[in-house]
Amino acid sequence: MKPILFPLLIIALNAACAFAENWPGFRGPNHDGSSPEKGLPDKFSKTECIKWAADLPGLSASVPVIWGDSVFLTAPIEAQQKYAAICLDAATGKERWRKILADGTRWDKA
Repeated sequence: MKPILFPLLIIALNAACAFAENWPGFRGPNHDGSSPEKGLPDKFSKTECIKWAADLPGLSASVPVIWGDSVFLTAPIEAQQKYAAICLDAATGKERWRKILADGTRWDKA
């Protein structure tokens, strides 16, 4: 079976947004999707309010965690049948490190 190459996955970060508050998981620090930050965009797209975009090894539904100057997420590497944790620089989107968490990948069927 030929491996499928996944397109660019964009992590949307507003250029005006300073990472003043850590976002430790799904729905943020208060678990309600709220943030005390001001001046955040009302909308964004692949071309609007984007600070950077990062190529990831595969499709992922993980919720990025923002802590200090780092963005953490997980993604499957289907070609290698691995599952990885990835750390990106929050200012540039450059990959800092990648650690394999497990062998194998699993896709939920809809």
